[in-house]
Amino acid sequence: MSFMNQDTPEQITEHGASVVITHRVSEASRAQYEQWLKVIGSLCKASKGLLDHHIIRPIPGLSDTYSIFMRYDTEHHLKQWMESEDRKHLLAEVQG
Repeated sequence: MSFMNQDTPEQITEHGASVVITHRVSEASRAQYEQWLKVIGSLCKASKGLLDHHIIRPIPGLSDTYSIFMRYDTEHHLKQWMESEDRKHLLAEVQG
């Protein structure tokens, strides 16, 4: 989204963009998944426009879902990360 500031001719660009990603991980696979999170987390942190990210881990015996919240400065930067070859490769690795 963009709009014109009425006080100046400068164009104000879009606001940030966020995504929530969930993965269901069996208790037996959690240690391996935690290692994978470290790898993908490092790449994510280095991606352009990342403002912050948070990981909500499952509660043993109650939940098996990890939730990852990521905030980027623009929708464009979020799309760049979501469509990146690094991310695609790592997703294939964890799903394989």
